[in-house]
Amino acid sequence: MVNVFLCSDRIFFIGLLATACSIVASDKKSKIIINILDAGISTTQWKCLINTLHKINAKTIIKRHSVDVGLLSKFTSKRELTNLTYARLLIPQIIKSGHVIYVDSDFICTKSLYDVINLIPENKTISGVIDLDGKLINDCPWGEGLDLSKYNYINCGFIVINTTRWNENNYTEKIFNFLEEQSHNCTYGDQSAINWILRGDIAVIPNEWNIFSNYFDFYNGSFQPGSINIHYASGIKPWKRPVLTISHIVWFYYAHVFFPGEFSVLSAIKMTNILRLAKSINLLKNIKERKNIILWIDYIKSIVANKLNII
Repeated sequence: MVNVFLCSDRIFFIGLLATACSIVASDKKSKIIINILDAGISTTQWKCLINTLHKINAKTIIKRHSVDVGLLSKFTSKRELTNLTYARLLIPQIIKSGHVIYVDSDFICTKSLYDVINLIPENKTISGVIDLDGKLINDCPWGEGLDLSKYNYINCGFIVINTTRWNENNYTEKIFNFLEEQSHNCTYGDQSAINWILRGDIAVIPNEWNIFSNYFDFYNGSFQPGSINIHYASGIKPWKRPVLTISHIVWFYYAHVFFPGEFSVLSAIKMTNILRLAKSINLLKNIKERKNIILWIDYIKSIVANKLNII
């Protein structure tokens, strides 16, 4: 069994729900334990999460871990990031040995997360996908004058942590101490600190484990369904500001089939509008994009048909 961690409060809950649903639906071997870092999820939302995930797989193990939001609120960053991003630093205190997976709550995962463990080297503490938008020298100005080009810089939205090595190196304390002095200079919050403190102790995994949604859209969704995880990393989240892109249509179709009744009235209206546009595929001038949308919708129907009797 592999522990997968996600984090949310009540505001980000819809993103958490979609991410968790996609992970469980893609877990072909039923070897995933879902761990939720709870920073304020309501009782109603928690019941919704449990019921929805158990409809997909009744054997899914779900664990709840309370997060001390006050502990994280003292950290800032150059960009407007939620303090919840720092919660992943607490994971090695919960699972003290072995490998764990952390996933941001703005993903659609179509790859079986259990399979990533086979790619992880034992001699590195953390593994992730190279962040195409970031470099250590740009993100960490205090390192000016040092040769930082030799170090990998990863996006921390999807990471695998060797908690045994993490705790042996006392990384949580080192990162927290660093953030108390430098969080205001960190462009990407704890991601900046993780890449800095663990430089040289980071392994790279293939890009398909963490494909940014704008990259997915740039290539018109030309990725085989089931072969990638889509990361809605920008500020334009599908459940907040839906737009007619193939990545948003994929997200909304997941939401539509897995938890159609869990949106607010406003969100439901947005979802209805974008689904109507998705069905009017001929509105899209790009023939390849139309073809890929159909391919992805058929894929979602197929995995849901195997999990739920709702299509």
